[in-house]
Amino acid sequence: MSFTFGEAIMRTACPPRSFRASRHDLRCYVVLTVDDLQKLKMPEHFKNSFQVHGREDFTLVCKDRQWIVQYVDGCITGHGWTQFLQAHLMIAGDILVLSPDICLHLHSMVFGWNDCERICNWY
Repeated sequence: MSFTFGEAIMRTACPPRSFRASRHDLRCYVVLTVDDLQKLKMPEHFKNSFQVHGREDFTLVCKDRQWIVQYVDGCITGHGWTQFLQAHLMIAGDILVLSPDICLHLHSMVFGWNDCERICNWY
């Protein structure tokens, strides 16, 4: 039985083999809901990592663009989050992959409803 990328994420707790992170990586796979379009609730393992640093804002990175997002009560929100969603034409059902680096920049990949990576031109 074969599944699309999105179905595999929804059916398993662990990402598909080709997308598994190294032991030093911390990745988050989120299928966006309507509520996530206002503020993105982060999984517990991300919350614990973020709270250790006590920061209230983070840089969300995709390719060569950056957005400053607020981290409030375990959720990513703010004007930067709204701009990020608009820049990627994101809707409920899209998949967002977040991976923080050592500087706590959140590197992102966006997959659309057709399970293909969405790469936007911002020029």
